This record gives sequence, C-alpha cells and structure tokens, in this order.
Amino acid sequence: MKKLVFILIFNIILFKIWSEDVQLTKFLTFKNGTGENELQIRNQLDIDDITGNVIKISPKGEIFIHCRDKHEMYSTDVENKKLIPVFNSKFLPDETFAIFFDASENSFLFMGYSGRLYLIDKNYNLKFKTEILHNMDIIIEAAYYDEETDIVFFLDRDDNLHSIIHPGLNEVKNKANYRTSSETQNLILSGAYGEKFSLADNEYKLVINGELYRWKNAIAYDNNITVINYYLSYINVFDGKKRQRFYYNIPEDEEVESHDFHPCGDAYFLTINWSTNTHTLWRIENTWDSEWREQWYNK
Repeated sequence: MKKLVFILIFNIILFKIWSEDVQLTKFLTFKNGTGENELQIRNQLDIDDITGNVIKISPKGEIFIHCRDKHEMYSTDVENKKLIPVFNSKFLPDETFAIFFDASENSFLFMGYSGRLYLIDKNYNLKFKTEILHNMDIIIEAAYYDEETDIVFFLDRDDNLHSIIHPGLNEVKNKANYRTSSETQNLILSGAYGEKFSLADNEYKLVINGELYRWKNAIAYDNNITVINYYLSYINVFDGKKRQRFYYNIPEDEEVESHDFHPCGDAYFLTINWSTNTHTLWRIENTWDSEWREQWYNK
C-alpha cells in the first residue's frame, strides 16, 4: 500500500515538473466570425454536420489553417498576425475536405473517412481525384502523396498501408493502379517503388529516405516518433516507445479544434474559447529535444 501511494505521489510530482517545464506561447488569436481575418466555428450542429478549423504544418514549417465553414484555406502571416487567403475549397465535396488535409511543398492533399482523395497543386489546379476507395468501403485514416514518384500512400482504419500509382482524374486508371495492402508491402520491400521507401517494425511504418514518415498526429525526426493526445483538458505526449515526454493542462475554457507538429518538434494546437468567442493558436516549444529543434532552424 505504501509503495502504491509513493508511486502516485511520484507521478504527480513528475506531472507538475513536466507542466512547469513546458514553454507555452499564445501564438496567434482570431475572432470567431465570417469576416476578414476571422475563423469560424458553430456551436450548434445538425446530425453528421462538421464545423471548425484544421491546422497543418508543411515540411517547410508553413502553418496552414483550413476553415471548413468558410471553405477557405489560409496561410498565416505571423509577423502581422493575419490570415492570408490561399484558395477557396468550395468546389470540393463537404464530406471529402471537411475531415483533414496534408500540406507538402507543392500541393495540398484533401482526404476524408469516406474514402475520397483530392490533390490540389500550389497553382490551385485539381491534379487528381479518386472515389474508388469510397466504392470499396475503405475508410482512410491518413494519406501521403509523394511528388517524386507520383504515388499516393494511405492508411485504412486498421493501419494497413495501401497505395495508388500515378493517380489522376481517370477513375478507370486509378482502379487499375490501386495496390492492396499486401501488394504495397511487397512493392516496397522488393524495391519496386524505389530505394527511398522501406518499412520499419511493421507494415504501416513507412520510412522515406531513412526517416519515419509522420502519420496522423505524429512528428518523425531522428527515427523517433512523438505522438500528441488530448482528452478534454490535457495534452499527453509520448515517444515511439510509449515513454511520456510531457503532460500539460490545456488552458481553462479552451476547447481544442485541431493540432499538429512543426518539423522542428514544436507542438501547435488551435482552440476556441466560447466565452470570449476567440480562436487561439498555441505553441508548445520542443524543450524535450532542443538539440533537434536548433538543428532544424540552422538548416
């Protein structure tokens, strides 16, 4: 019994230490509304309705925010504290773009649990779209488009890795170029997809040029993965070996809308405060791997 009490007290002390060590910054704030330099979220929703905003940080460290209700993709001007409209996404089906997106150096990949994928280049042209996965009842959890090889990889709900070679606007060709999970694994392991791809530990841990790819809410650096989880009022961050890196209480009255990691390891999360009707983009500085953070910025 005494041992149990000691362990509980020790954990509480560790939580307090981690919380105090976290460098939290109120990065940007925006009013909740439909006007210029505002983000929008609705408090009252119909059944199957989706609202709110999604943040995504590109490999270059660019911070993008997609406002679902306004159908606008924004980049962020941190110095002037402004939202810069990138393009209007209203031409995409709600069920596709409303879930999440990924930002690479030259394109935006929109995806949804419905099994649809749309790629838009930085000139805002629709480069490919596919609904074959929707027709096959494949539910997408995360996706990645590799521009060099022209292959789109994606995880299903069971973390199986699939792929489509040379995806385009022709669904017949997309179906012919679709590769199942087992086929995708074999193509990677045999080197048919190129030397840059390999697998680590299990079939869904995609390695690109020797580094683990950051699926979902993870950042891969130096062959380690840090995962962020938030439940109600706190953020818990673990590494790939399930060791806790820090624990942090989300500020009172703040409700998390979205989160992502910067390539330097900083954690960002966007919240809405209903009492002030304000969105806040917070940053938790990567103090658990400051050497990597400094190295990234020195590049």
